[in-house]
Amino acid sequence: MAPVSPSSDRTARAARLLLGLAAWLVLGAAALAQSNAAGRPHNRIVVIVDRSGSFVARLGAARDAAWDYVRRVATTSPYDEVYVLACDAKPRAIAYIQGVRSKREAQAEFAQAFRAAAGSIGTDVVGSLELAAFYLSNPPRADADHLLLFSDMQVDDAKTPDGRLIERFRPLSAFDWSTLQGATVRAVWVAEAVRPKLRALPAFMALDQVVTGIESGATGRRLDPPKRVRRPSEGGGTDPFLLGGGALALVLLVATLFVLRPRSGRPGGKA
Repeated sequence: MAPVSPSSDRTARAARLLLGLAAWLVLGAAALAQSNAAGRPHNRIVVIVDRSGSFVARLGAARDAAWDYVRRVATTSPYDEVYVLACDAKPRAIAYIQGVRSKREAQAEFAQAFRAAAGSIGTDVVGSLELAAFYLSNPPRADADHLLLFSDMQVDDAKTPDGRLIERFRPLSAFDWSTLQGATVRAVWVAEAVRPKLRALPAFMALDQVVTGIESGATGRRLDPPKRVRRPSEGGGTDPFLLGGGALALVLLVATLFVLRPRSGRPGGKA
């Protein structure tokens, strides 16, 4: 049997290394596909809208500003989510939109959520914020959380039309603002009397927050989303399997290049 030449042996070893590299890349792609199949949203946006009588005149401008924000942000993946919450005596979700929905259908449902509510009897601002924090923390955690708050944030106790107290709501200071840590918060049309109360809350001031007062009718004003789009990894992030596979693939590639590098000036067989 003829002896195997050194160059043939190097080629065989290089082929084996390339096969190993290909195997890791295939396994990595499978892991990535499995991760995507889990449906982890990139952006989760919660919009709180005050539909009480004192806010009705601003609902149209609020709808336009919120939809513009959603349209520019919630397009990163088909799993991006938008919740619209009613800020009244009974805080609740009144719309849910996922990125896979058609734009026309989503916009129609979004607009419906910004219609004035009949028979509003109070405003539970803290209850609305707690519900927003609940939705933002839902598993699987999104890469980026956003809270848009369209309200004067004035807590109004629930009362009957003749002024009898039905339910007393908690003040803003009762809300645990740290539950929104990591979220981008945009508060629009906060009442002048409420702003000093917010500024006096260290946990609120520590947030990535902007409190702005768009004048009624100034519908062209845009709410700028944050430049950052990913949260620090919290048990999620890049799959460790993919990181390990990528590192090994890089090692294999370097080894292959080393084996296949031209070699000259070495003693060898006769020509």
